[in-house]
Amino acid sequence: MGYSDVRETDICEADVVVVGAGSAGAALAARLSEDASRRVLLIEAGQDTAPGEVPADIRNIFPAAYINSDYFWPGLATSFRKGEAPVPFLQPRVMGGGSSVMGMIALRGLPSDFDAWEQMGAPTGVGATCCRPSRP
Repeated sequence: MGYSDVRETDICEADVVVVGAGSAGAALAARLSEDASRRVLLIEAGQDTAPGEVPADIRNIFPAAYINSDYFWPGLATSFRKGEAPVPFLQPRVMGGGSSVMGMIALRGLPSDFDAWEQMGAPTGVGATCCRPSRP
């Protein structure tokens, strides 16, 4: 059912209403709906995406969807400190939430950080030498 098809009776008849079809909301709704006797309504503010019709920019291996303003709430901004000019505050409104548009990047920690944690009392074995990737 698309967003325009939701009626007040759908909401009233649901046993559970999950608001937001991001990673957590979609997974929660899927798990709850495994019980056939439970009526689950998943509400998402973004466009309805039918199975197999995920837009190409979201399917892209690079975070191409990140630059598509259609996937974000318009006009949101915040300031990091009092008196600073507001900057855009990106909040996705799309099936899959931020996981659909943000991509995934992994950065290795600095060796000096690992050593400092160990020197501050972290368990032995978390220093930079111990945390290096193993090589065959």
